[in-house]
Amino acid sequence: MKTIYPILTQEIKSGRISVKNIADLIGSDEETVIDKLHGAEEFTINEAMNINVELLPQFSFEQLFTQN
Repeated sequence: MKTIYPILTQEIKSGRISVKNIADLIGSDEETVIDKLHGAEEFTINEAMNINVELLPQFSFEQLFTQN
């Protein structure tokens, strides 16, 4: 999966989180999450913060959401 968020994608590829986990958390469908990972749409600040706090707290916000 080509993405603008390399660490977030790495965590999905490793199986530690899934696109479905993200979709469920932000109240979206998986297709929209994939679009956001590819940069076709943007995560809102609230979505990004929730992903960081709830799913990947071991990373800083900047690590997860600094774009490639």
